[in-house]
This record gives sequence, structure tokens and C-alpha cells, in this order.
Amino acid sequence: MKLPEKLETGEIDFCVVRENNEGEYSNIGGRLYEGTDDEIAVQQTVFTKRGVNRVLRFAFDLARQRKKHVTSATKSNGIIHTMPFWDECFREIADGYSDITTDQYHIDILTAPLSATRIGLTWLWDRICLEIFSPTWALPSSDPSALLLLRI
Repeated sequence: MKLPEKLETGEIDFCVVRENNEGEYSNIGGRLYEGTDDEIAVQQTVFTKRGVNRVLRFAFDLARQRKKHVTSATKSNGIIHTMPFWDECFREIADGYSDITTDQYHIDILTAPLSATRIGLTWLWDRICLEIFSPTWALPSSDPSALLLLRI
């Protein structure tokens, strides 16, 4: 992909809305046999319908104020319980926003279209996506995401 030499203000409209207190932030897990060759570390990813829908609704509501497009990215082809759950929630929420166009991708193919304007992601995928897109924006070590604290 060849980038233009100069972009006009408003030509790029990209916003990442991510989950920030469920998913990979879950405090469920632990370590066994620490300091031995048999050491085990387990971290559970936990999603609630309320938490996922909160993030997705925020992304869809934001899209209504901007370019009316939301993209969801998961890894449901490999993470077989939580990611399909996110995908299902995305489709359910999208049904209530008929004025918004949508895309769903596996996270590893998300960079192909580079046309997404709103992306709903878990924290882990947010980190991956921003690492991939940051060079496109020519942002030296800056992180273009925002931490949105929502009180429920």
C-alpha cells in the first residue's frame, strides 16, 4: 500500500474502543510450583454480556457521530469460547444499529482492508492492532488509543 505524501485534515478517521476491565484483565488465575521446573501459570479471560455489550454500544454510538462504520476483531478461529461469544454479542448489538455498516475479522487479517474507522477490541487485540497500525500513522512510540472510563 502506497501512502499519500500529504493527508488533508479529516482524511483519517480511526478510533479504537476497547474493553478495559474484563477479558484479559481478569484476575482469575494463579501460579503453582513457583520456582521449579514444573511451574505453571494460568490466567483466565472472562467476558460478561453486560461488559462486552457496554463496549460495543459505545463503539456504535460513537460511529453514529462519525463515519457510521464499526469493525470487530477477534480470534474466534483459535480461542473457541470467549471470542465466539464476543462475535455473537457484536452481531446482536449491530442488529440494533441498522444505520451503521459493520465488518468482522480475525485479528490477524484486520490490517488487510485498512478501511476500518471504528474498531471494538479486547485489550489484547487492541495492543496488537495498535502496534500494526502505528507505523501507518507515522507516530513515533505514541499510542493513539484512549482509556474510556465508564460508570455503570
